[in-house]
Amino acid sequence: MSKPLPNADQAQIDPRKLRDYALNLEHESGRYKAEFFAQIGYAAENWQQLERDIRDQHLTQPATPGKPSSFGNKFTITAQLQGPNGATRQVTTVWLFRPGKDFAELITIEPARRQRRS
Repeated sequence: MSKPLPNADQAQIDPRKLRDYALNLEHESGRYKAEFFAQIGYAAENWQQLERDIRDQHLTQPATPGKPSSFGNKFTITAQLQGPNGATRQVTTVWLFRPGKDFAELITIEPARRQRRS
């Protein structure tokens, strides 16, 4: 059985990954993510809400460890995220513990491969 991300309370989320990429409707490769997150009420203007919701809703869920690499140890969380408009979607976040660090960094956030809507 998977446990939550180790030291989840110390996890680092670079605002640019949310504001300038995942929520940016003009970003060439991030646009589809922004369209997805808009369905549940997120936009670049409220990126702080997405960060809070990741911390409050997502980081409390089980994290699946990946294969260690020279970059560090990856963990994946796939769980429901309820947006500001009340809609929920399955979201996947990937976290990396770099060598010698005891906290994880958000590597990516994206729609989960299979969606359950509510």
